[in-house]
Amino acid sequence: MPDLAIASDKVCGLIYRLRQRQGKISAQDVAVDEADDGPGSNEAEDEFLEIIEDLPDDAVEDEIRGVFEALNDDERVDLLALMWIGRGDFGPEELDTARQEAADHVDVHEADYMLGTPLVADYLESALNEFGFSCRE
Repeated sequence: MPDLAIASDKVCGLIYRLRQRQGKISAQDVAVDEADDGPGSNEAEDEFLEIIEDLPDDAVEDEIRGVFEALNDDERVDLLALMWIGRGDFGPEELDTARQEAADHVDVHEADYMLGTPLVADYLESALNEFGFSCRE
């Protein structure tokens, strides 16, 4: 197992929050699609839509951004490298190469980049699994 600059439990916490956010977005897409199908909406459904509505001051996204802001440079590099490894851009044996590439691309917009990447939680978990870590423990 490689020595990662970012603790696996920190990555697992981030994966959990990313999945919360993704679930919320997916639920909102379904609810909006159903609401658009006709006048079958009722007060209970409208309250549900308010709960899952994607608001600019969303607590889950704020937590995710807070995690990103709290990371040091080495942790950010490893997190980005993990995402790329999990996505298949690099193999696990290419961790050093992925780190070098990530070091050239880590900046203040990293949170936006990762939040805008579909399946980012799956990519991170896949990479952790490649290195013998598990979020299921």
